[in-house]
Amino acid sequence: MKIKVKAILAAVTVCGAVLMVNQLTANAADQQVAPANLTASAAFASSQTSNQSLPAAPASQVAPSTVNAVSQPAATPITANSDTGNYGNLDGAAIVGNQVQLQGWNANGQAGNRPYHTIIVVDRTTGRELQRQTVRPVSRPDVQTAFRNVTNAVNSGWQVSFDLSDGNADAWLSHSLAIVSRYSNDPTANNTDADYWYAPITFDQQENGYLDSWRFASGHLTASGWHATSASYRQPYHWIIIYDQTLGREIKRVRVSDAARPDIANYYGRTYGAAKAGWNLDYDFGTDSRNLNDQLQLISRYSDDQQGGEGHHTDYWYSPIKADQANRANLDNVTIAGGKLNLAGWHATDGSLGREHHFIILLDAQGHELGRLPVKNIARADVGRAFAGIYNSANSGWQVQFDLTSAMVGSPLRIVSRYSSDPAGNRDYVDYWFNPVNFNHNQYAITSVAKQDGALVIKGYHAADAAYQQPNHYVIIYDLTAHQQVGSVKTPLTVTEPGVQLSAYNAADASFTAVFPQLSLNSGHQYALVLRYSANSQGNGDEGGRQRLILILASSH
Repeated sequence: MKIKVKAILAAVTVCGAVLMVNQLTANAADQQVAPANLTASAAFASSQTSNQSLPAAPASQVAPSTVNAVSQPAATPITANSDTGNYGNLDGAAIVGNQVQLQGWNANGQAGNRPYHTIIVVDRTTGRELQRQTVRPVSRPDVQTAFRNVTNAVNSGWQVSFDLSDGNADAWLSHSLAIVSRYSNDPTANNTDADYWYAPITFDQQENGYLDSWRFASGHLTASGWHATSASYRQPYHWIIIYDQTLGREIKRVRVSDAARPDIANYYGRTYGAAKAGWNLDYDFGTDSRNLNDQLQLISRYSDDQQGGEGHHTDYWYSPIKADQANRANLDNVTIAGGKLNLAGWHATDGSLGREHHFIILLDAQGHELGRLPVKNIARADVGRAFAGIYNSANSGWQVQFDLTSAMVGSPLRIVSRYSSDPAGNRDYVDYWFNPVNFNHNQYAITSVAKQDGALVIKGYHAADAAYQQPNHYVIIYDLTAHQQVGSVKTPLTVTEPGVQLSAYNAADASFTAVFPQLSLNSGHQYALVLRYSANSQGNGDEGGRQRLILILASSH
């Protein structure tokens, strides 16, 4: 006798999606201070030529000073040379802490008998001298190469720091400044016949800033960025204001500490406070997180008011931000075991803000509710990393267990995750509808068909969700040629054979052995093998767990 059996096993795979959050990166504009070792060339230096090409400075601009110059030893012995021109360049001007740092060079052919070198800063707006300071010579072989015939060109370099706390900070930071290099034979540098006036400079008056990163997680708004402004000298208290652009009102302001930003100082060296322009914010909205659904704007404010951030202040408005409005979820696990329907997954949405009650609801294919249960959210760090912009992503997990009923198997079932402000979950809610789930798994296989002592013995396994309400299992042989049933056996189920992976209701106890002792098969006929779960003890009526296998039987006699 030959027997051919065709069987198909079903497999269910549940997949979840992962989305990465990009963080924002700052790109400061290029305004870098020139390095101190800038090499001079004759062509470059001649662009500033001598005093002859510059307008003469009024005597009132550099008035004789009553302040004693810093004592200094005489310069390196000077060799008289033929070039009596006056050349120079201001290599760098930067604000570092409370110091204005200047550096440059001045090769003056008239410096031969003038050993004292003084740098003077003049407020061009008022015509008033701000400060002067005698400097020590700095070796500049590059300048000597360019100006071989200028007296003492090799020692023409200089660098100096002026203190902003001299009472003239506003002039230093906001006025046009003239920098004067003066060689003198007077220790107080009050004669003006060997001056070099560099091109005027003005320190940066612009507002520069960038929001480097932000995120919403577990009720917190965390953000970081920078704001560089010279106004921060007079307005030292730094505030971050959270502004609801949708409602047009301020939500909260937080005083923050300045954070070191050497990278910003490199780009904005002429802005006071650039080196400490960074800030970090961590604000907990707590249970009052309704505003996270709105478009928000962060404002960086420097103020002279340390209590409330009012008074004189300077603001920088960053680009608006908004929490991820996406409604994301995944059904991780669906199983039936021990008379229970077990579900697990996660649901992350900004709609959960202000809706603290979480429910899992079951509906049949027609939309009739089969049950609902409240759930307590559990930590899901993986979801928090993947969806950092969603309010409750890091605490979006859930799991629940329903008592199994017959209405839950055999037809598609809808599972809904709901956040609601209503303790009963009937109003003010946000839902996520998962794809329909069919609890009609019907998994089977015939593992052997043989004749033993004249009887036909059929072995296999059969697991079905319908077995929950239909506990009677039958194996039936039907003559397709004669259109009649020729045998049926009720088979108790035993432990499933090792290595067989099933997911249906009775997966653990799905093996069977059917013995047909008195079975007469006709040669040339086709027979169907039927595996059936039934609520009827005789195997009739309900056939929810029925499987039909076609057996091609050929009689050996």
